[in-house]
Amino acid sequence: MSKKNNKFQKRLEAMTDDKGIVQHSDLHVPNPKYDYSIDDQARALIIKTRTDPSNKILNLYLDYLIDAKRNDGWFNNYKTEHGKWEARNGKQEDSGDLQDCYGRTIWALAELLGKDCLGSSKQKKVRTLFFDSLEMTENLQFPMSKALASIGLSKYLAKSKNDSVKSANLQLVCQLQADYHKHSDKDWKGFSTEYTYCGPRLAQAMILAGQSLTRPDLTEIGKQSLHFLIKHTIPNKFFRAIGNKGWFQKGSVPSLLHEQSIEAGVMAEACVDAGLDKQAQIAFSWFHGNNSINHDMRSQHNSIYDAITETGVNKNQGAESIISYLMACSKMQ
Repeated sequence: MSKKNNKFQKRLEAMTDDKGIVQHSDLHVPNPKYDYSIDDQARALIIKTRTDPSNKILNLYLDYLIDAKRNDGWFNNYKTEHGKWEARNGKQEDSGDLQDCYGRTIWALAELLGKDCLGSSKQKKVRTLFFDSLEMTENLQFPMSKALASIGLSKYLAKSKNDSVKSANLQLVCQLQADYHKHSDKDWKGFSTEYTYCGPRLAQAMILAGQSLTRPDLTEIGKQSLHFLIKHTIPNKFFRAIGNKGWFQKGSVPSLLHEQSIEAGVMAEACVDAGLDKQAQIAFSWFHGNNSINHDMRSQHNSIYDAITETGVNKNQGAESIISYLMACSKMQ
């Protein structure tokens, strides 16, 4: 880990209290009134697993995931500043809202199991949680949820052989393969009629599945999807994220309104896994000022600004933004 990246790691830890990493900030000040999200804990766990597995804060993120497991097999997402699980409307979340959370949680657990950095008792607990949760892959309905879970299963298979994991992963990516063939044509390479939040994850999932399952046809789909996204987001020498106000609809052009920081990190990660080092560097350099407004997205507080908006930079510096930067850093190195 470079000294510069270590500053961002310290910032990540500073945004973490006894419940987990705080989801949102007012400018650079974390505000627990906005609740905690399992998505942030899972991604923070991935970062620490890759870069600093002996850090005790890893167990804090892990405990959030363990405590989030529900009787119906899903994982709760939001925890209030008072430590209670609830949705934004004050009620327990519906399973349809928790599928992406499930995918990220499975991914984080898979990476952690591959590192073997826990004590035997905790390692056994994580392994049990991972395999007890595996059957829920059959209930995933959305391409992104399937992709996130598949990335985790591919990570697991890269380190260990297991027929149950292989079968679950194959089921997920075959569904994604069918979605791709259903919606793609000569002018559109996608798994539905739109690309929205973190679109390159879909391509990344297919690329990693192709490698872990020895299925070149899946890898090819992933590369086709990724090259399509690169064509529309790196037309010149800088990355322009698909804006979250309108996204990218089939038959149209990508929205240019409101570029979220996470999009640059996800694109960089996907390009690394595809062996596209030049494009990965371009996407990653978005954080350093090689973007549509030539603005460094790293703040003086060793955090990351949330977005480029129609009026300039969104100066809030939430968990997702610094996490996306550090996840990309862990791949770029």
